Amino acid sequence: MATDYGVFDATIVVRDGRIAALEDDDSRGPEAEAKIDARGKLIIPGCVDAHCHFDEPMPGESREGFESGTRSAAAGGVTTVLEHPISIPPPRDAETFLAKKALAKTRSVIDFGLWGALIPTSIDHLAEMHELGAVAFKGFMSAAGADYPMVEDGELLAGLQVASRIGAIIGVHAESEALTNYFTDKLAQAGRRDPRAIAEGRPPIAEYESIQRAIVLARFANARLHIVHMSIPEGANLIQSARREGVQVTAETCPHYLHLDWTALDRLGAYAKCKPPLRSPESTEELWRAVLDGKIDFIAADHAPYTRAEKERGTVWDAPWGMPGIQTMIPILISDGIIKRGWDLASFVRFTSSNCAHRFGIYGRKGTIRVGADGDLVVIDPQASWTVRSEDLFYKQRWSALEGETLSGRIDHTVVRGRVVYDSGEIKVESGYGEFVMPERQAAASEARQREAMTV
Repeated sequence: MATDYGVFDATIVVRDGRIAALEDDDSRGPEAEAKIDARGKLIIPGCVDAHCHFDEPMPGESREGFESGTRSAAAGGVTTVLEHPISIPPPRDAETFLAKKALAKTRSVIDFGLWGALIPTSIDHLAEMHELGAVAFKGFMSAAGADYPMVEDGELLAGLQVASRIGAIIGVHAESEALTNYFTDKLAQAGRRDPRAIAEGRPPIAEYESIQRAIVLARFANARLHIVHMSIPEGANLIQSARREGVQVTAETCPHYLHLDWTALDRLGAYAKCKPPLRSPESTEELWRAVLDGKIDFIAADHAPYTRAEKERGTVWDAPWGMPGIQTMIPILISDGIIKRGWDLASFVRFTSSNCAHRFGIYGRKGTIRVGADGDLVVIDPQASWTVRSEDLFYKQRWSALEGETLSGRIDHTVVRGRVVYDSGEIKVESGYGEFVMPERQAAASEARQREAMTV
């Protein structure tokens, strides 16, 4: 068994959804409705994924929903998702936040939390969404579409100042709109249509400059900042420097930035198109070093599927940005990190679960294996392997940039609150089993307000 505070042999007893005891490894445990024999295998806390897009609600047919999305997550060893607000409408006030929460509850098979939107019209509504349990608020520093306008610097600063006052977290997509437009326009005018132009049009400087700008604004506002889907190792050094100066900043990276590089664009074209884009092989290896050195806080899937028709329309400039990845995220880290690079298991757990749970206020219940925590567990067979095939994916859009690849290590079981939700290729629970997870700070504040109301 591996958890954030150590690696040891044990029998884990789960009762009423919570871990009730950690007994000696030779213990058979009490009588139970179900038992998993995990001898010779690795047990870790369920992964907490802080960045996935399930695109519901949506006026028409969604590309991915909470039902198929959380089933994919369960098959990938993820037991809690913190879903991002790219829906139509996005959760921009109390009404839209509660509507999305209700929809997610009916369809999820694992536990979930929700981000709120940081857009120009939502700044005055951040506090009400925070009180309802929003784990953080997402803002784009580059264009994201008509339904989710980017925030200019003044609006981002205003959002950070509100967040500082209420104790919330602001997450940003850090790419400079001015720089990406400049480089992309030059390439398009030169007639570039090859997939590698996608990476050249959004170079590392556009991300680096934007991360730096966000840090400056967060320092001024004394706010908690999170950099989503960071793709450049240089960003890790920026964040380390800012932390030493007292800025409250964290960063995530994604499995595709660790497993793929821009040569995948040559092979896969728009199917490997994402933003920020895939980087050079040398940068990818440096990013791995930043992860292993603890300079990046945690992993996040940025699961953002599109249909095959969307990915194949027009030129590479016309195809949408994003790819699926939540089912292959932990398998990539097992194969590339634990098995190929000898990653320390406790550090692996902190990167896949504990650090994220700490950052978003759900640690203790999530992100660890200890008495009183939720019984969220993943059983991994490190001796087995898994070949990625479309027919084995639970995505609504059944494709992956990894199709045909064989990954070392295999997820056998995923357990949420003591109940097996995934077992060797099958989902074992009905939609609606998942529960909404409210951060402890908001929950405590809400309870205090309720007590105050009762005594008035």
